[in-house]
Amino acid sequence: MEKRYLSLRYMLSYLMVAFLVFISSATYSFAETIDTSSNELLVKYAELPQSIAAPIPLPNTAEQVETVTSSVELLSFPNEMDLMQAAEQLEENPFIVAVEPNHERSVSVTNDVFYTNQWWLPHVQAEQLWPLAAKQKKQAVVAVIDSGIDTTHEDLVGRIAPGGFNFIDQTQNIQDVNDHGTSVAGIIAANSNNRKGIAGVMGSYGVSILPLKTVHDDGKSTVADNLKAIDYALQQGVDVINISQGGTSPSTIEQDAIRRAVRVGIPIVASAGNDALKGNPTMYPAAYDEVISVGSVNQRNSRSDFSNYNNQVDIVAPGEQIYTTGISNHYVIANGTSFSAPIVAGTVAMMKAIVPELSVKEITDVLTKTAKDLGPARKDAEYGFGLLNSKQASKGRTRTVIDSETNRAGHRNFIEPDNDTTTCG
Repeated sequence: MEKRYLSLRYMLSYLMVAFLVFISSATYSFAETIDTSSNELLVKYAELPQSIAAPIPLPNTAEQVETVTSSVELLSFPNEMDLMQAAEQLEENPFIVAVEPNHERSVSVTNDVFYTNQWWLPHVQAEQLWPLAAKQKKQAVVAVIDSGIDTTHEDLVGRIAPGGFNFIDQTQNIQDVNDHGTSVAGIIAANSNNRKGIAGVMGSYGVSILPLKTVHDDGKSTVADNLKAIDYALQQGVDVINISQGGTSPSTIEQDAIRRAVRVGIPIVASAGNDALKGNPTMYPAAYDEVISVGSVNQRNSRSDFSNYNNQVDIVAPGEQIYTTGISNHYVIANGTSFSAPIVAGTVAMMKAIVPELSVKEITDVLTKTAKDLGPARKDAEYGFGLLNSKQASKGRTRTVIDSETNRAGHRNFIEPDNDTTTCG
């Protein structure tokens, strides 16, 4: 930075101008910012007359100083601690108008062929979490308890975790034959920026799907098979479980299995069901208190006419015209809460990838308290706490922003199971 010297004869006018600039300028507080990953600060100086300009002392920890504009400089620091200390020092200087991190910016589109068909990605602001992939602390594994997966799909290459299992045949044949599991998996983890197909909600995060096949070719499953899959997912140490299926009969045994998962920190996300026009029954496992129940909305943020609604719905996400992966290396347009749930599950997986120690309660609190309220104030039967807001949910990466108060309802008693047949949601 070029040094400019102050003559004593202009001292009074210098101070007067500086004071006026100081009290009239809207100073940006560095403490209000979040991302300091670049270890760089932008410093904006008050624009004073050349005749009274003077050098401003810079922190001695600054490794490099670059002039950006006539009144802005870019300061580089060796680490975040030095940066934070320097920011505090600079903010106290009355001749500095603003101190900000040199925030990253990224384009909001990918080169995936069908990305422009994915209206739901910007709708829930999923891409706002993608730049945080650089802060990922662990590979995220999402168990998808469903109809399997197309193991050769071009958009799922490298996204399938080892250890997938078929609980129908008790084999390792996890090949999908009815699209459902493959479609759910693609919404979560389809490769982004690979010039093919779509982008999963997790973008460039390191993520893999553990396919656990419990859904038969006709779209039906049983509580028994799902129990095996949940316990297996626990043994594999997955980060999130997605269950896009359900039935009308509750099961204390099934709920116990879910509670075991929650106790070890594994969130379970499930679809609320598609029978609102068929009597609107309460569907399980979504309706258990321990499960994050997800309903569906359209592009106008109206509840999808098929989406089940009740007091156990926690949150909603897009569930109409969802472009995603299908079997035989194809792409399909899907509708249903089955495809709303993985949008939420993928967001939860990103949160867990950045802060692995987040508890299920903390994750649920963040999701519900940052959701965009769509119905009556606070929680309601049609929208729960509102529309998933991935951008705001990114605050879940720091435990200090999480309110410890719970929004969840108390436990309820359930009847004994009858090995109820469940169907895809």
